Amino acid sequence: MRVELARHLERTSFPADRRTVLDGLEAHHAPEPVLEAARRLPDDGGRYADATEIADALRSGPAG
Repeated sequence: MRVELARHLERTSFPADRRTVLDGLEAHHAPEPVLEAARRLPDDGGRYADATEIADALRSGPAG
């Protein structure tokens, strides 16, 4: 997943919150499975330094 995220996000997009990640993926025509995964990111104002942090957050699942 990290590779797919990195492929569709620009380095200048970081640090990025959930909305910025989604906007970047949509702007770069990321495949639907990547968009679906990114939509699972928490909308809690958290920021991600790079694609690895996003992939880690997706692997850890929703907080709860």
